[in-house]
Amino acid sequence: EPKPRVFSDKDNDYQDFSTVIAAKLKQIPMLGICRGLQLLHVARGGSLVQHIDGHGGTIHKLLTPEKQEIAGWEGITINSAHHQCVPTDQVGYAEKVFVSGEGITEVVVATNLGFLGVQYHPEYVNCPKEGIDFFVELMKNDFEGIL
Repeated sequence: EPKPRVFSDKDNDYQDFSTVIAAKLKQIPMLGICRGLQLLHVARGGSLVQHIDGHGGTIHKLLTPEKQEIAGWEGITINSAHHQCVPTDQVGYAEKVFVSGEGITEVVVATNLGFLGVQYHPEYVNCPKEGIDFFVELMKNDFEGIL
């Protein structure tokens, strides 16, 4: 149940969850952007961090698993428009998880479950080029594998 400061549209939620369930039953791959990632995660039984202060409307770094441990590597620049997120301790089902420098889940690759989700907005004008390029690589390397 959302906290009072969080907007929720129960009719829209019902429609979205119904779509996810139908896609899962028909084994249709799903791509979730922002709320779409959150929806895919909650539909599989997860929960959300209900509010993150100061994260929406920002540009920040995304760390890749391969490079998170390399000293001096600062990550890929992406945008942010969200104030909720998927808890990092609930993504053990995914093959790959990418987090922000603040430790917030930003990308979940779960080809075993038929979905890829990104918390940021590669389609927005303010998305830095490297964030768009990273999304294109995800689509080529990870999403194509479940089509």
